[in-house]
Amino acid sequence: MDYSDRWKVLERLMTELRRRQINVPKEIMTSLKTAKTMISISEVDPKYSESILSIEDHLLTVESRLFELAEKLGHDFAETWTKKFEKAQRRRRSQKKEAVNALPFRGLPKGKHWIRIKLSSEILEEKVKALASQSDLSCELQKDGRMVVYGGKAEVQDFVKKMAEEQRRKR
Repeated sequence: MDYSDRWKVLERLMTELRRRQINVPKEIMTSLKTAKTMISISEVDPKYSESILSIEDHLLTVESRLFELAEKLGHDFAETWTKKFEKAQRRRRSQKKEAVNALPFRGLPKGKHWIRIKLSSEILEEKVKALASQSDLSCELQKDGRMVVYGGKAEVQDFVKKMAEEQRRKR
């Protein structure tokens, strides 16, 4: 998944809010910086699933808080930025070419989307299985202790969001 365009719009919105004398809390700026770092990590190692969860978590937090602050400048201002945000997402999707997923592991059905998750004391196998089941996905435990969750693209995206929400609740 590519989060760079989404991050860029949020960064521009934050800059515009600050330029217009809206106080942007330090934790929002920190979350945006952390998201950028995690995006860089995911570009280097796209199989590092914890970075995807972290990116999603930080971007959702920043997005909701910045658009809340944008409303202080009026509905039209917030709506303009919402459209810019949506346009960036559409533009990125249209630029991507549909590529056949290379199967990184034996036994995965062709054409399925997947995510690989490193289990830890915070990310338990039972929770991954439960969320995968809720999202109508299949999952398998690998020898290295990681879980591969796979299925349709929309379902995998839904699963990532649910995992991010779960991690956010634990904090």
